[in-house]
Amino acid sequence: MATINIRFRISTASKKEGIIFFQIIHRGLVRRITSSHKIFTNEWRNGAVIVPRTGARIEALAEIRRQVEADRMRLIRIVARYDSVPCEYSVDDIVSEYRRYMKEYTIFTYMNDRISRLQECGRSGTAEHYAAALRSFMAFRNGEDVMIDSIDANMIESYEAWMRMRDLKPNTVSFYLRTLRSVYRRAADDINLTGTNPFKRVFTGREETLKRAVPIDRLRKLRRLKLPEGSPLAYARDMFLLSLYLRGMSFVDMAFLTTENLDGGYVRYRRRKTNRLMQIKWRPEMQVIIDRNCKPVEPYLLPIFIEPCDNQILYYRRIAAGINRSLKKIGSMLEIPHGLTMYAARHSWASVARQRGVSMSVISEGMGHTSETTTRIYLSTLDTTSLDHANYQVIRSILKSVRQ
Repeated sequence: MATINIRFRISTASKKEGIIFFQIIHRGLVRRITSSHKIFTNEWRNGAVIVPRTGARIEALAEIRRQVEADRMRLIRIVARYDSVPCEYSVDDIVSEYRRYMKEYTIFTYMNDRISRLQECGRSGTAEHYAAALRSFMAFRNGEDVMIDSIDANMIESYEAWMRMRDLKPNTVSFYLRTLRSVYRRAADDINLTGTNPFKRVFTGREETLKRAVPIDRLRKLRRLKLPEGSPLAYARDMFLLSLYLRGMSFVDMAFLTTENLDGGYVRYRRRKTNRLMQIKWRPEMQVIIDRNCKPVEPYLLPIFIEPCDNQILYYRRIAAGINRSLKKIGSMLEIPHGLTMYAARHSWASVARQRGVSMSVISEGMGHTSETTTRIYLSTLDTTSLDHANYQVIRSILKSVRQ
């Protein structure tokens, strides 16, 4: 096992600060890693930084002492990882791994790497969530990066307070904290950082929000609402209904469906959020919406990409924003509580299905949820016939007239 020592090199110049360095000894070989920490000779004693009780440098020396100890623990963890596997390693391996560690395991660098990997895997939605959380934390830190193993409970509590002072909603605060916690845990596993939980004193749950589901009577009025043919309002209404008919399919999944996804009377696709394979029976009501809107650009199935574009993500976001603006106007026209958005279609499908007596397990399966609830146990045993019947019940309820 390698030995890690902290050493201090006195400056050759009179009254100048010396430099703290680490001495690594393994198999008779010695290497040095020079730190960025500089102190005066009288501030070093018995292999440690001395923090006086009084004086102008109290805070600076306390921080240097903390950072030196953090560096020492990083080296110890690196050695422990090498010792845990049956393979030979050299003192140069330790130095190389330490330098890689210091470069890659800062929170900004690590999160940016995760974002790139998510984008490469086609999980653009999750990547955007990570990017939003990173921007928030960077603003809190004033652009100053921090080593992941230096993140502690006090820092996270300060971050939570910083967000609340900016009047962010509780669920938004919690969302950023949960995202950061997810990244932290993944990195902690990478570097064998155990026994720490800097998020233990902040709220990472979910506060109950206003229900977004649209009542069935309003959904029927929405379907029959007279809107100018070919107008943005009519198009937004069609996209909302199409999402509803497709079991509350998210708009990003709708946008990127291709003609290859429709085969044998079924739409088969993978949710971009979870990569879960989904299958939905294609019904006449869906085709009616397709037929009365502009023809999509090949190879897309739905009338969302209706003109060539270089940046699909920006195009999709622009279209989604326009649809939600139109839906907000429609929501006001129909006096729909809490407004109307594309995301409300997902809540509405689940709500109508539940009202029609569809079991919770079938609803969970139909929406492609991944959760740790007990209904998850039953999902693998369901066949698509149950889901097709559930979707038919939802569509039939919406197509009913008010008199029925």
